[in-house]
Amino acid sequence: MFTSSHFGRAKRSYSGSVVMIGFILSTVRGVSGNSRCAAGTCRSVLAERVVEGGPSWVLSSEYPSLESVELKSDLDRVRDLVKEIGGVENAISGYLDNCEGLSVNECQVNGVLDALTLSSKLKSEAEVLLRNVGVYSSCEKSVDGSNIDARKKSLEVQEVAARLGEVTLSKDLFLMRCADDVVSEFLSANNETKAEAAHIRRQRKLRDSRLSLQEEKLYTTLSVNGHSSWGTMYSTISGTIKCDITLADGSKEKVGLATAAGYLDNPSEAVRRSAFEGIRDSWAVHEESCAAALNSMVGWRLDMYKRRGLHFLDTPLHQNRMTKKTLDTMLRVVEDRSELARRVLRTKAKLLGKQKLDAWDLFAPLPAEIAENQEIEGRYTFEEAVQLIKESVGSIDQEMGDFVQLMADNGWIEARKASQKVPGAYQTEFSKSRTPRVYLSDYNGGAAHVLTLAHELGHAFHSWTMRELAVPETYLGMNVAETASIFFETVVSGALLNRTTNELERLRILWAACENASAFLLNIPARFRFEEQLHIQREKQSLTPSELSSLMEQAWTDQYKDSLATVQPFFWQSKLHFYITGVCFYNFPYTFGWLLALGVYNQRERLGDKFFDAYKALLRDTGKLDTEELVLAHLNEDIGEDAFWNKSLDTVERIVKEFETQASMIKPIPGPVYDA
Repeated sequence: MFTSSHFGRAKRSYSGSVVMIGFILSTVRGVSGNSRCAAGTCRSVLAERVVEGGPSWVLSSEYPSLESVELKSDLDRVRDLVKEIGGVENAISGYLDNCEGLSVNECQVNGVLDALTLSSKLKSEAEVLLRNVGVYSSCEKSVDGSNIDARKKSLEVQEVAARLGEVTLSKDLFLMRCADDVVSEFLSANNETKAEAAHIRRQRKLRDSRLSLQEEKLYTTLSVNGHSSWGTMYSTISGTIKCDITLADGSKEKVGLATAAGYLDNPSEAVRRSAFEGIRDSWAVHEESCAAALNSMVGWRLDMYKRRGLHFLDTPLHQNRMTKKTLDTMLRVVEDRSELARRVLRTKAKLLGKQKLDAWDLFAPLPAEIAENQEIEGRYTFEEAVQLIKESVGSIDQEMGDFVQLMADNGWIEARKASQKVPGAYQTEFSKSRTPRVYLSDYNGGAAHVLTLAHELGHAFHSWTMRELAVPETYLGMNVAETASIFFETVVSGALLNRTTNELERLRILWAACENASAFLLNIPARFRFEEQLHIQREKQSLTPSELSSLMEQAWTDQYKDSLATVQPFFWQSKLHFYITGVCFYNFPYTFGWLLALGVYNQRERLGDKFFDAYKALLRDTGKLDTEELVLAHLNEDIGEDAFWNKSLDTVERIVKEFETQASMIKPIPGPVYDA
């Protein structure tokens, strides 16, 4: 009924000018390649099929190439706009020091309101063009992590974005600090300024933590070659790493991270372990570089938080538009009911013939030996996967099904198999055409990959429903960005579960569906606790690679307890989320989004025929309302109380119980599949 895919959406909200760079370059990825989804088979004829790869996406509708005249023209236009905005800045910056006391009339007489309005218009055009170039270069870099031209173009975009951030700081700071009636006058100027209402309202909450104009400019300028460059270095490393893998037939391969991660759901434990150890060993070579990057990035943030008078959780909470009370409530309820996830892992271990799972078993498929005819897990061609997703979400409303077909027909999905691809999956959007793209680093036809595709298509549908809104109204918090993606997964896996009467097929679907429990109730909290401790310890000193590994090992042990025989101390290196410079604590929003999506899914029966319209209205408001407001307005629920989270987890518990019941009717395979 629900599945696991920990991949991030490209477009999200950022606070301040320096992280606007992250927005413009926003192909933020959940890069493990080992986040898996649920599934089953569509029909038995697929059981023996081997499927490798999917389609290539079409990017030429945006630019012919990285060196094209069209791309250069857009980037040159942005540079011109930056200069033009810089010329307007003086009309604003001269009034910053006393802006709190300026009346509407004074702002009008002195030309400040006109300058603010013009700056807003020019910035809007610049952001659209710059983000378009940034997304294009990031897409090219994703399909070939060693593409030097794409990396150079991304750096060029970062530099221009930093300059854009500098010249718009006066406007941003003025609108943070000025009187309420001045803001109202600015918003009423035209539709473009009106669309900034929600964004400005949120930014005004930060007014007391803003520095002087010169300090903010310095921060923005230095970030390109300071804070942001560490993330760039990490991306370069991950895009060029090679792993040594031993396959089931004894042959050896040297593959990229994306391909190696694809072996983590191999039916053979020997292959899974080889992939796990190959990934671990390949990262070990770079442990000092990764430690330097992580220490520098977190140290940079902590220095800025100290200057701004902020706690290290204040920024991620603001980015996700939620309160500390809501976060604490969710984490407490998740901790109270985390045994659900450990029950799943123990049940899987039993079926795999092991006393406990090892870390390399977390994405293991249901053993083929359990099936009487020894058939392997079903495989779907890419076309079959699209049809399956289309039919499943189309059963809710035809509009969603038609959209899935549109994505496939227009060539907006990348799923080729290639060793140089950056591992993971994500959705992004070209800001000029307002058209989405979906990226999968690999597609092997397995049900896990089908549900990853469904997840990203859900993100794309979310983006599609907002395409007619003004760009500032589409800035999302990470926690609500998962609403549509997990909803798509939930619908697809639920449809599979409901349509099959075959006991083995039901077990297969439940096996993978219950993976969400271990991912969102154990793995995500482990990431959060690691990052929390990392910030606490980094305030005292830099951490060595071994100290970082110890923190990660403790975080895993605290969450998984006795349900795993081995953990993953090197996870602090292999998980991209820790190295994304535009956001930190890129973890708890996933659990939030999963449980929120289940809460939305549970409204279907109550709302009946009115559900889809209500669902679309919720998606369209995700960029306008704070999280507590959004859920109260559209679900009539208070997410600051335990009840909402417990209702979603009650749904999880029903599925876990069904999995345990189904598993109890199956004879486990004899002994361990692989003996170390």
